[in-house]
Amino acid sequence: MANNIEIMLTAAMPAKTVVRDILNSVEGFKINWTEIFVWSTSFEDDTKDFQIFEEAINSFIDNIEEEDSCIYGESKLGEESKYSLLIKHIDNEQLYVQFVNEAPNFTLEQFHYYEQFFYNIYQSLDSKIYYKSFVGVASKNKFYRENGLRDKLFYNDPFLEETFCYRCLTPKAIYGEYHTKKQLLQAPFYSIKELEDEVLEIIQFEHPIDITNKQHIENMRKLRTYLSEHNTYPEDL
Repeated sequence: MANNIEIMLTAAMPAKTVVRDILNSVEGFKINWTEIFVWSTSFEDDTKDFQIFEEAINSFIDNIEEEDSCIYGESKLGEESKYSLLIKHIDNEQLYVQFVNEAPNFTLEQFHYYEQFFYNIYQSLDSKIYYKSFVGVASKNKFYRENGLRDKLFYNDPFLEETFCYRCLTPKAIYGEYHTKKQLLQAPFYSIKELEDEVLEIIQFEHPIDITNKQHIENMRKLRTYLSEHNTYPEDL
């Protein structure tokens, strides 16, 4: 079984009103944030701590033009992180959003709730760059070794470098260096379709939080074999 959810999206920097709407909607999760801070080069001490999420939102919006400014929230259960959220203004006027759910024993319903929420945010943005949501296992190397998944060499650019992706929207600028669009559209993904501007939407798993079941492992083995044999990179990889 998977043990965490991580969702990332990047888009051209939207207007302040859009960023505020995103943060206000996240606040609707009613997560008990135990740590909230805003970072900006405009602050005398670089960071400001907050107890109230709304006040952090206002501070972030006021300083959003500063490169690498960010708002970060974390909810802890004891010493362990349960949820974390990072929204950051990065180079080239981009907005980066990362949400992590590390709560133990999350359900499929919870997964789809959070994943669809951030997917909808991504779809609502005018200028998109990439989106990926993925689940993790405790030890990737052990998982690969025990299931015979380390014997095929391939570039995982279609997955935006995360082989456990559930859903990813991959632009040609990323997948095009090592795979053609035709190769990927014929690959044995659970689902793949072409969107506008040659962006590919890939869904890899039918049951995203049960990626360690035998059927998924066999599908991963077939996919890795296919991607290693259908590519544009040199044979001596």
